[in-house]
Amino acid sequence: MNTTTIAQLRLLLADHFGWPETNTALRVLRLAGVIPEGQSGHGGCRSAPLDVRQVVLALLALASDAPARAGPGRGAAACRP
Repeated sequence: MNTTTIAQLRLLLADHFGWPETNTALRVLRLAGVIPEGQSGHGGCRSAPLDVRQVVLALLALASDAPARAGPGRGAAACRP
């Protein structure tokens, strides 16, 4: 299965959606348990790997009209399987 990392995905999504929106959405998805927690490192070398399903969920969370800081059951947290 193809994978990418949170660091690589953040760079791609931030170009279109903006840095604050992308960082907030990825943080909400991580806190909801949808994407794994990585470790900060220089150049994203210890960034958590994401599979295709997790990347699509992140993209949908950013593309939706739901506020990124919505509580459980709403917004990005609703994407949790």
